[in-house]
Amino acid sequence: MLVPESGEFSLALPYWKYSALFEYAGYYHISVPFQLTAANPGFDAGTLILASNMKVMQGVVVQAEKSYMQFTLDKKIFNVGKYLANAGGNASDILINIPSELDYVQPVGEDGKFETGVRSSFRTMTNDYVVNEQNAVGDFEPLPGLDNVFLYDEKNHALYGIVGNKINKISYQGGVRAEWTDVKTTLEVTKAMNPRKYFNLFPSAHLSYELAKENAIQLSYSRRIRRPFYNDLSPFMTFSDSRNFFQWQPGP
Repeated sequence: MLVPESGEFSLALPYWKYSALFEYAGYYHISVPFQLTAANPGFDAGTLILASNMKVMQGVVVQAEKSYMQFTLDKKIFNVGKYLANAGGNASDILINIPSELDYVQPVGEDGKFETGVRSSFRTMTNDYVVNEQNAVGDFEPLPGLDNVFLYDEKNHALYGIVGNKINKISYQGGVRAEWTDVKTTLEVTKAMNPRKYFNLFPSAHLSYELAKENAIQLSYSRRIRRPFYNDLSPFMTFSDSRNFFQWQPGP
């Protein structure tokens, strides 16, 4: 029950046994039992003094962390220090796998725009591989011919352009992205190399027509590519036992 600053209040209660709880933020509460009867129909708690339970702190330290990637109106900021603290390695190991990108947007009329840009990404991976077999005394020994080091080096450069506008209830957007990819895989022990270079075009088109009550009909077309995961690129076998193994193959 909330009371005014004077602390005065009254309640009409039937005859019974009760317990009055007095509490205030920052202080220990006090519970006072009492009983209402015909001979004693009222209850006076008198003067109560609540003891403070506040603690004085020597100081408060507030810690905050920056995210790996910060986005602003004109650029992206990659927090290399935070990434190194979590992933290890050195700065060159991190920066070589960060995509670089430059975009330009030019408004056209009231609702239209022209957008273009370039993007380059570089990805390198190193995966060493060895198969061990347990001998008669319980030690593990590498099997001959089943050890290697797989090196993966990928360079990807892209250029794109997009044009969009709106005429009355019809909105349209069309664009194309051109990509040049240079991939080289190397097996160090066997000296096997597999270089691949290829060029791709990825067109896209979107057409929208506004209907009543904030509804719309939209038609879209786009061509995309899925980059392989790390496990798709590794050519090594994983042996569970003499009868079970699994092997990936490098993607084209």
